[in-house]
Amino acid sequence: MNLIASGCGVRLDSYALMHRWLGRVAIVEALVHTVAAAVSHPLNFKRASDIAALTACITIAVILLSSIGYIRRHFYEIFSKAHLVLVALALAAIYVHTPSKNPFTVPKVYLLVAAGSGFTGEPELEALVEGPYGRELDLESYGTVLLFATGIGIAGQLPYVTQLLEGYHDCKVKTRRIALFWELDSELHAAWVADMMKELLRRDTKRILDIRLFILGNFLSNQTHLGDNARPGERIDMTYKPMDAEDLIESEMECRKGRTVVSLCTNDERSNEIREIVRCLLDKDIHLKELEFRPPPASEYKKDRKGPFNADRSKRTIEKV
Repeated sequence: MNLIASGCGVRLDSYALMHRWLGRVAIVEALVHTVAAAVSHPLNFKRASDIAALTACITIAVILLSSIGYIRRHFYEIFSKAHLVLVALALAAIYVHTPSKNPFTVPKVYLLVAAGSGFTGEPELEALVEGPYGRELDLESYGTVLLFATGIGIAGQLPYVTQLLEGYHDCKVKTRRIALFWELDSELHAAWVADMMKELLRRDTKRILDIRLFILGNFLSNQTHLGDNARPGERIDMTYKPMDAEDLIESEMECRKGRTVVSLCTNDERSNEIREIVRCLLDKDIHLKELEFRPPPASEYKKDRKGPFNADRSKRTIEKV
């Protein structure tokens, strides 16, 4: 008797019937998946996951052919042992082909929280955060991607930078140029994502990413004045004035690569301005997409709020970017 059939109290013939039908369904699903994947993108023999996919496909095909009734009846001992080996090989190939993701373990969470006036500035509370929120933007089909953020809106744009860089290195996206423009109410706020920006720039080995910061106030140095420019690192620019969205977009359009998309995670005032700019350029194959999260304007924050940032420490952090 089969150990599984005996342990589950199932008749052997019923177990065999169930086994055959599960195998047939698995083969049909594998065939549909293979055809869909082959149509969507060509096979890349330089990627381990694609090689594993081809191995799994061939192995499943051999399992199907070796399970023909004539072969199974006349060469059962060979079929039985080969069947086990082929199934083990197919499972191993599928494991390599499928990215490892544990849906129950979150290895790292970044929280960018801005306290408002009154009660929200004081308490420390435990929080249960669920997500994702809103629809995901499709930016991968554009050659040039322009990302605009104001204030806490940077939290909405950085995941797209990560996704596009990974897709670029894996040859999965059309993007060849990424520009991130972030307008900050205070220079201290750059420390919110300094480590994340350093990691993104480290991954950007082909230098397709440009980051520009626009600081509106609360400069760290008394020697800094409105209109000054600084380069705290080789890969990042800081300008101490409001961003000129029209000039930025027109400059990018002059040297763009392929179709262009503008993504917004900005306050209402800045969003309205950029929408109007893009509307005037629609004849140049430029598209506009907006994240559902809208960061509030600086006027809604408590101006004199306490925070975990030390000015000297924050300045050193920014200079390492």
